Amino acid sequence: MRRLLRSPLAAIVVLVAAVAVGVLGLRSLGIMEALELAAYDWYLRLRPGHLAADSRILLVTVTDADIRTQGRWPLPDATLAEAVEALARHSPRAIGLDIYRDIPVPPGTETLEATLRRHENVVVVTKFGGGAAESISAPKVLAGSDRVGFNDIVVDPGGIVRRGLLFVDDGGTTASSFAFRLALLYLRVEGVTPKPDSVDASLLRLGPTTIRPLETNDGGYVGVDARGYQFLLDFHGGRGAFAAVSLTDLLAGRADPGLIRDRIVLFGVTAEGVKDFFYTPYSRSFTDAYHTPGIAVHAHIASQLLRMGLGVTAPMKTATDWQEILWIVAWAGVGGAVGFVARSPWRFALGVGGGLVALGAIDYGAFIGRWWLPLVPPAATWLVSAAVVTAYVTYHESAQRAALMQLFSRHVSHEVAEAIWRDREQFLDGKARERAELQKRIADLSVERDAFITKARRKQTAGPKAFDDAVSSSIKTEAESAGFAF
Repeated sequence: MRRLLRSPLAAIVVLVAAVAVGVLGLRSLGIMEALELAAYDWYLRLRPGHLAADSRILLVTVTDADIRTQGRWPLPDATLAEAVEALARHSPRAIGLDIYRDIPVPPGTETLEATLRRHENVVVVTKFGGGAAESISAPKVLAGSDRVGFNDIVVDPGGIVRRGLLFVDDGGTTASSFAFRLALLYLRVEGVTPKPDSVDASLLRLGPTTIRPLETNDGGYVGVDARGYQFLLDFHGGRGAFAAVSLTDLLAGRADPGLIRDRIVLFGVTAEGVKDFFYTPYSRSFTDAYHTPGIAVHAHIASQLLRMGLGVTAPMKTATDWQEILWIVAWAGVGGAVGFVARSPWRFALGVGGGLVALGAIDYGAFIGRWWLPLVPPAATWLVSAAVVTAYVTYHESAQRAALMQLFSRHVSHEVAEAIWRDREQFLDGKARERAELQKRIADLSVERDAFITKARRKQTAGPKAFDDAVSSSIKTEAESAGFAF
């Protein structure tokens, strides 16, 4: 056991373990989180067929041109009431007003209140707030009803939206999100309602899909604020995911009724002057810094809920903490093996490069299958383990070679010593009998050499050089007979 612990293999295992522990430690500090999230965004953009539009959702947008046409901002209650009536005439399944109306904006306040009471498929927004953010109430006419949803959006460090919210609570009040309310109105017609999961009642089941809440260290996140019931967004459809109609066209009767009937219609602002914009994974493309209106972010959340509720897609899944640790350690071990085998620069480059390509392909394939696996930590352990083990093996072999050359040079010529080192694998691992015989012969020749030198000195005759040549010639013959090449 002591001999095994002192072997190079044990040293390599210790090195690989140290690299894995070091990378896991850096990951736990959040140092790799930004790179992991960037990889998540990249995978989203690379998905095949992800740009298909969702025809079940329509956006009614208030643009800068619409505000100029109306001549004022915020829009008066009369305009909102007129827009809701224009939509209701074409029988949408749900209408979402993503415009705050905690304070009436006359004229038309009573008309808007009557319109909201009359159309039960209209959902209005409130801001839940919390922390430094102030809350904003819903219109009084619908306050406290199930037709109010919060429109708070979860933003990651860096200002990018990657998570959706279903519920939040402050310890006393539980609220549902704006997009969730709209999705439920649509799914109710399909016979789909939210239920507890049959295995774990704390989980939400929507149709055939169980939606697990995001945990603080899921995927590439480290210590993320996971309060509420959050899930990862897939942004299916990308930038052009939804058809849109301007407020002016809607009020003028130019909107296609087919785009409204049986759809979810979200009414909100896209005007640059109002600044209701967010960055998404598509905002970090190679071409520009495109930002997404808040109304479109809510539409993406609702769209994903529809697809999950109808069994069209599954939620993004993540491995457990222990599974992620094993995944990272496994790549450290394989990287160490590559470093041990790769004895030349081109083999090292080929092995390390091929491993990184394989890791990226595996991670991407898992992502297509709705699994988010760590990418940066295993890549780091792979690279560092391979490099460290290669450096150790090179150093160990250099030291071993120096020691053996020094030993052999006392008894044999430099040519013979070089040949024995060159064929050391055969000498050490194969032909055990020949190896033993050659070792015995070298020892015998060494004894003979010492005796010859002693005798020559006594007689003060020829020095040991002649005998050195004879010994080298004899060992060379013995080695060649054992299969070594010179």
